[in-house]
Amino acid sequence: MRLVDADKARECFGGDGVTGAVMQRMFDSLPTIDAVPVVRCRECKYHKPIDYCAKHKQTGWFDDDFCSRGQSKGGDHE
Repeated sequence: MRLVDADKARECFGGDGVTGAVMQRMFDSLPTIDAVPVVRCRECKYHKPIDYCAKHKQTGWFDDDFCSRGQSKGGDHE
């Protein structure tokens, strides 16, 4: 499964005739996925070398892991 911007996809079919209108209705009827942005361990300000997490005070975390308390090193996600 891939998450896509259905509003942007809908704009691609600007209502040009029957096909465009059908495609717009199809995009409008697609289910919405309740997704939230996450901070991967490799991007987290608590991530330390050797896969150590200062927040959890544990090792064993991988770069692609994430948790609900992750905070971006850049500060753009809290």
